[in-house]
Amino acid sequence: ANTGLDFAVSENGTIVYRWTRAGRAQPTRLVRLDRRGTERVLRADGQRYDQPRLSPDGQRLVVRVGAGTFNSGDLWVLELASGAFTR
Repeated sequence: ANTGLDFAVSENGTIVYRWTRAGRAQPTRLVRLDRRGTERVLRADGQRYDQPRLSPDGQRLVVRVGAGTFNSGDLWVLELASGAFTR
């Protein structure tokens, strides 16, 4: 099966990534990985997430949601501490 992967790393070492086992047109998950390798799923609600980018302090994540093609979809910000997700 094809895989798709995007990731971002903050200055404090936090890694956030999204992946899918199917083709690029399929829904994806956003996952946070800490320095010990512990994963925490941030979003896995059937949406398509692309091009995640972390703020330098690792507190916020901006991600494209609902992209059908590269550089399409809407930009959303996820506050990692609270889970607030705003357009």
